[in-house]
Amino acid sequence: MAIVYNDEVSEAVSVEAFSFKNAGPGSALALYDLEVHMGYSAKTSLNDYFSTNYLPGTRELILQRDTINLTAEEGQWCEFQFDTPFDYMPDENTNLILEFSFSNGSTSMHNYIWNTSPADRSVIAYSVEAPIGIPSESMIHLLLTGSSLSFDQESFGRVKILLGN
Repeated sequence: MAIVYNDEVSEAVSVEAFSFKNAGPGSALALYDLEVHMGYSAKTSLNDYFSTNYLPGTRELILQRDTINLTAEEGQWCEFQFDTPFDYMPDENTNLILEFSFSNGSTSMHNYIWNTSPADRSVIAYSVEAPIGIPSESMIHLLLTGSSLSFDQESFGRVKILLGN
């Protein structure tokens, strides 16, 4: 689980994918029982109980796969395209949560990490069923991609949010 602050998203957006940058040297990623959720949070630092970090009723399943196989060369972005876009309207009282879980997998891919001190902006658990994880100041570099909600379908807008650079 990771939190994106509202001031890191410049406008209302329909988030359609997220990516992390492959730090190398491998290029293959296989994940099983993958689920990705997004939602809103009033917090700026996450606690160890995953569910309590969300504002009630905002957690949405946006990607689900029994198996997913992705590739990205070193230094390239590994993208997860959502089944269902997540509409995010940033305001001064809410932040965006991205929750990423899988039961098993194999990878030779690594990802870039940045330090979010003094805030715990991620929570990590080593079991999909675990309701509690370990808050951390280490967070992966994320790229969120989506279309701006202020544009109509004919004038597709791209919004990219680079975190950790």
